[in-house]
Amino acid sequence: RMPGLEEELGSFRDALTAEISKSDEVKVWALKDLGIQASQHIMQAREPLKLMRDLSHNLPSLVSTISRLKVNASMQQEIEGNHQFMPAGHNLVLLNGRTVDPEDTTPFGLLSTLKFEVGAIESLLAVGLDVKSARKL
Repeated sequence: RMPGLEEELGSFRDALTAEISKSDEVKVWALKDLGIQASQHIMQAREPLKLMRDLSHNLPSLVSTISRLKVNASMQQEIEGNHQFMPAGHNLVLLNGRTVDPEDTTPFGLLSTLKFEVGAIESLLAVGLDVKSARKL
């Protein structure tokens, strides 16, 4: 539209692009807690399964955002406590505090386990516990 400003607008665009790429750079030391930060982000999300899907599909583009999250002290303590039972680099699947063996789990077996857990929570709600307390138990 304004041919006289083309050169100035071009240099402004280049400066903005350089600034954006500089702010998206993630230092190696910032990746140290990326797993914890991603887990915390998922747990605090309104739709955790959707966020987990988005993270698994677009992790490289989301790393800079996730790496800026402050790690919650209680989350850090929980993970450090889990390291007492399971060394780093190993996998553990828990469902409401119960260990689920991923090798023996089939979709139908997992569905059965989930139904049992939902039934347990519903029975706690039936005796008058609030939702938060029932989930905690």
